[in-house]
Amino acid sequence: MAKKVQSIDDLIAGLKPPQETYIKTGCLSFDMLTGGKGARLGYLYQLFSSSGFGKSTLMLSVCRSLANRGKKSIYVASEKNDDLAESMGLCEEKYADLFKLYPIMTYKDLEKITWAFFDSDYTLMVIDSITACFPSKLAEDDISIEDSLPAINARIRGDYLRIIQGVVQTKDKFIVYLNQTRANFNAGWGGDPETAEGGYANKFYCMVQATVRGDTKVPDITSADDKKIIGKQGYLVCPAKNRSATPGARIPLRIIFGKGVSNLYILAHYGLWKGLISGAGAWFNCSLDGSSVEKVQGRVGRDEWIKTHQDELSDFLYKDAAAYYQFLLTDKSDKITI
Repeated sequence: MAKKVQSIDDLIAGLKPPQETYIKTGCLSFDMLTGGKGARLGYLYQLFSSSGFGKSTLMLSVCRSLANRGKKSIYVASEKNDDLAESMGLCEEKYADLFKLYPIMTYKDLEKITWAFFDSDYTLMVIDSITACFPSKLAEDDISIEDSLPAINARIRGDYLRIIQGVVQTKDKFIVYLNQTRANFNAGWGGDPETAEGGYANKFYCMVQATVRGDTKVPDITSADDKKIIGKQGYLVCPAKNRSATPGARIPLRIIFGKGVSNLYILAHYGLWKGLISGAGAWFNCSLDGSSVEKVQGRVGRDEWIKTHQDELSDFLYKDAAAYYQFLLTDKSDKITI
């Protein structure tokens, strides 16, 4: 007896597109990766850059912002980040049930914590960094380091990402993995400036990816010592090979050493674009509604005004996010001096 099957039309009619669910993390630069919608649940993200560009600080800031909103995060670290997490306040008692730091070394460790994460009430898992993991066999005494080849690492990593990319789509969670990269000298100056062993294998399965670029020093403008450097600033850039984020956006990013990502920085950029802040140098005109204008002195006064009105300005940014994001796609965004 022939097996009765559904028609193609019936099968297609029964398909339901995945529901798009976003949550605001409160870390504005990260939320702007999706045009201000926030973190997309069910997504696999990737951040990549060379060492020391601020990937860990950015994602610890996201974990802290989520914790302030009652969401749980686990930070899976193959690189030691205890001191940074502590300096950012994540080891305080108020975050004890909202943030966990879990050390791993091998892909087997990563696999175990991943399945536990899927079966938990945690919202975010950060892997820092996936390129620092190694096959568990290398931890055995009779295995030589010579047996570890870049191609083997890339294959294991690719299989892992393929599986979790499929599973995370069914969950109300998201995963961000950090990727240490190296200069792609073979491609020259016109090619993809950063890559890791395995080429595009790491990039294939993620839905949103971004590069941390820029290394401009941030002086302490509140100090009499104008040579005191307290951080660095640059951009989060969405590269051309991207599935769910518009390529080319340059999202302002400032990192304060030991403290985290500065929301005040992107709010200053947004405020100047929106016209809520005008002027430069010695005096700034600041206004939330265009009618009541407050005149403040210098960047210190401007930043204090932004800090005082941070909640209102953040709400404005989220409401204007679509238009602001389109502006960040143009070269005019670089003309704003903060």
